[in-house]
Amino acid sequence: MAERVGTADLDEDEFRVVELTLGKLIRYKLDQLDVGINEALRDDCISRSGRSTLNDADAAAVILKAVWERLKETHRLRVVK
Repeated sequence: MAERVGTADLDEDEFRVVELTLGKLIRYKLDQLDVGINEALRDDCISRSGRSTLNDADAAAVILKAVWERLKETHRLRVVK
């Protein structure tokens, strides 16, 4: 859980470092997926990004950005009074 909170509290520049490392892992995992699943995931990434095409690095960035946005909604540190 601490990792989720820490990731949620990253600013845009700090998140880019995470994108570089985890993006590489996601691209590796995408290469191992069944072609049909990979295409469906890529189509979803394209629709989320608003672009007409994406390469593997861009698709990984879209996936990570969606995870980061979700973590910011659910795991952000808040002041408790």
